Amino acid sequence: MLDKKADNVTDKVVDKVVDKLTKNQILILNLIENKNQISARELSIELGISHRKTQENIAKLKKIGLLKRVGSAKGGYWEIINEK
Repeated sequence: MLDKKADNVTDKVVDKVVDKLTKNQILILNLIENKNQISARELSIELGISHRKTQENIAKLKKIGLLKRVGSAKGGYWEIINEK
């Protein structure tokens, strides 16, 4: 019973956070979901925005706990957190 309540609270928090994401942040998550080893440069090309803006969006996603980098910059991959 307690786990169900915790899941409901988590879902509500995640929904509120996702509602506040920008279009580019949602697209970044979608692109990473399809190819978790994609580079920030590749993301910026796919999105048609500057590399700097891409990095800023990635930093925001990391800060709110939806995205993390596993491994090194060249050999690592992206991991989406709280995905249901």
